[in-house]
Amino acid sequence: MATAQRTSSASTPNDLDDVTTLTEVLRRRAQLTPDKAAFTFRSPRDKGRHVLTFSDLYQLGGRWAGTLHGRGIGRGHYVVNTLPNCPERVVVDVAIMMCGAATVNGMCQLKDASDLKTTLRQSGARAVVIDPDVMPVAYTALLADSTPPGEDGAVTCDSWPSLKFILPVQRRTDETDFLTTLRKDSSVDIYHDEQVSGEDVCIVFTTSGTTGFSKLVVFTHGTLMSLCKLVKRPPSTVQYKSSPFGWSGGYFGQILMGGFTRVLLDARDGTPEDLASTIFRIVKEEGVTSGVVPLHLLPDLVKLVEEENGGQPLFQTMGVGTQPITQHMVQSASKVARVLVTGYALTEMTMVSAAFGLRPEVFEEYCTGSVYPGVEVKIVNDEGREVGRESRGEVLIRSPYSFRGYLNDPDATRAVFTDDGFFRTGDEGWLDSEGQLYVEGRCGDAIMRGSYIFYPAWLEARIRHCPAVRDVMVVGVPDVTLGSELCACVILESPEVSIDDVKKFVEDDITADTDDVQSPRPRHYVLFESFPVTSTDKANRSEVTRMASERLQRLDQ
Repeated sequence: MATAQRTSSASTPNDLDDVTTLTEVLRRRAQLTPDKAAFTFRSPRDKGRHVLTFSDLYQLGGRWAGTLHGRGIGRGHYVVNTLPNCPERVVVDVAIMMCGAATVNGMCQLKDASDLKTTLRQSGARAVVIDPDVMPVAYTALLADSTPPGEDGAVTCDSWPSLKFILPVQRRTDETDFLTTLRKDSSVDIYHDEQVSGEDVCIVFTTSGTTGFSKLVVFTHGTLMSLCKLVKRPPSTVQYKSSPFGWSGGYFGQILMGGFTRVLLDARDGTPEDLASTIFRIVKEEGVTSGVVPLHLLPDLVKLVEEENGGQPLFQTMGVGTQPITQHMVQSASKVARVLVTGYALTEMTMVSAAFGLRPEVFEEYCTGSVYPGVEVKIVNDEGREVGRESRGEVLIRSPYSFRGYLNDPDATRAVFTDDGFFRTGDEGWLDSEGQLYVEGRCGDAIMRGSYIFYPAWLEARIRHCPAVRDVMVVGVPDVTLGSELCACVILESPEVSIDDVKKFVEDDITADTDDVQSPRPRHYVLFESFPVTSTDKANRSEVTRMASERLQRLDQ
């Protein structure tokens, strides 16, 4: 049953394999290693650090869970969390889980906040957590569609009738600071809904959608627990990883299960001008042993290792993956870490395959290693028929670590599964004679930039609203680090306008900067007088891609 409680003094077994929910794992972890750092957030601005121990997570999260419970938020409810990676984000996510609700990742990259509004509508969220100082545009847009929030954040909203609360969570230098207030409220009981089971929804991740709006990917406590038990790290691990908490690759369930420490940037304080140097310094200062870093930073990290670290690798172990894995990528990574781990994962399917102890001299391009136990992979042709080993086709996955479905979208869920329960990844690859999985890239028009997938149609539709644009095609052009970069191929409306007019329109419409690997804003623009067409008079996307790539390559020479 749901309980309001002080920290329990009951004995706790060291073995967590019998636990079926992440909240129960946290409760036990807070008893086993209460004072151990779970997260060390480093400020990119003032070199400050904020440590959250396992006890902090349970105590602070449990106190705010009581606040949520008091507002009628609990099992069966969804709460959209828009906070960036920061101490407040972790505490809020924990609080949402402890009160029995599910946290939904909220993003706002568009000027009109239509992406966040779509998430609120699709999820049927009961509350949204937001920092007005970090997302002023989104906050203003929310208030425009609702009644003024009461002291408890209560609102009435005709656009989203399910939304009952807009909850500001802000960082302050006085006693109104969110975390300071929670720490001082030691008299407040911890609330932990113990009725939550492995079948209850824990989190809703977001992933790219063909419309430009995120698909909401549902995971239960039980599935995430099974995944955490599959991939374990020793408690002595100190891991650097700044992947977003609302993305499956950045979620913190493994930290709770494994009892190790994660070091990351406090995104609430912005992005440093020299990100590679900042990461290099933090990794050395915090004694980091394992790392996952943005792959576009590899060239800069290699240079820092050679010039400031005597050529000695920065990490003991580093994960390489999330996009087609090339020889160039592995060669660079081998200079940054002593041991490389590569793999293949998707938001919906989580971990699929992995290769440990990767050596550049024997690495074969696009190899993602052996398939995890219990996971099934098959390769099919355009007709959906399974092909033999060494034959290319679409990669299909069936896994016990699969998502439950897209939230409140049964049609989209049915569309991505075959009749026999395999998930259509949209990735092209093959299995070799030994069962190793190779993933070469995306099928169709989808563009993979780093670890993020972009569908061009919705972005083209937004750019066509620019008065200077007659037509546009967004394609992926080669990038040695990210695999592909977004390039807008533009036909202008008249000689009186320029590409700069188009860039200005896009910069005003899409708030996320190109320095953000998740940003859908194109980095390159190429001017066309007309687009080549196919024999059926349709725009020839592959030919436009080739022409744009060649023009950009000539500019680099």
